[in-house]
Amino acid sequence: MFKHTFNSTILRSYDIRGIYGKTLTKEDAFMLGFFFGITVRERIPNKKHPLIIIGMDGRLSSPILEEKLNEGLENSGCEIYRIGLGPTPMLYFASNYYKADGAIQVTGSHNPKEYNGFKIVLNQSSFFGESIQKLGNFASKGYTKTYDGSSKSVEINSHYINEIIKPLKFIDKQLHGKTIVWDCGNGASGPSVEMITTKIPGNHIVLYSEVDGNFPNHHPDPTDESTLKILINKMEEVDADLGIAFDGDGDRIG
Repeated sequence: MFKHTFNSTILRSYDIRGIYGKTLTKEDAFMLGFFFGITVRERIPNKKHPLIIIGMDGRLSSPILEEKLNEGLENSGCEIYRIGLGPTPMLYFASNYYKADGAIQVTGSHNPKEYNGFKIVLNQSSFFGESIQKLGNFASKGYTKTYDGSSKSVEINSHYINEIIKPLKFIDKQLHGKTIVWDCGNGASGPSVEMITTKIPGNHIVLYSEVDGNFPNHHPDPTDESTLKILINKMEEVDADLGIAFDGDGDRIG
């Protein structure tokens, strides 16, 4: 029987988030995977192995949390596609691309490096609010059965990039001669931005595309204007037309 009590502070309105090693542990990741998987199975009882997509950002604790999340999902009898490191929007794309029953991204989003957590999708819709609280209550009551699931790694990034650049084909002439500075902030969007900039016209300057969970250059929240100083300075230096900065998991920009 699996039974678990999550720290009440990590079960938030729109995600699960805490300080790794303190309020959030690898056991939480396992139990989240297990009880979310059982929740999905109960919603679609005619499907023996529901399909769940999981991905992760570049935080130092993300690989172990992703591993334990996968183990929990396998014990719930799900089929898991592991897309690896990438921005959260890539997870959403993969969920639609594979017509998955659920999806979970391991990510601390725009928070300081010691944080991590999970963003969850159920049947192509956000899993949030009361649903997260119900999952916590379900885990505290426990569940007696386990099932045999399976997992495999899949490559989705190239499909994701191709989808992103489709609209730009209609305005590619407008990009010629433009200078754009991209600040990836050492977050999960870095490799994707590097790929995008090789496929579209213009003069592109990419900053901090190397994924580093320590975020050595600045805090990964572009809605905080103080984090944009490096970007602004580089734009002035090269007389750029546009500057774009990403947060830690690439789902918000400044």
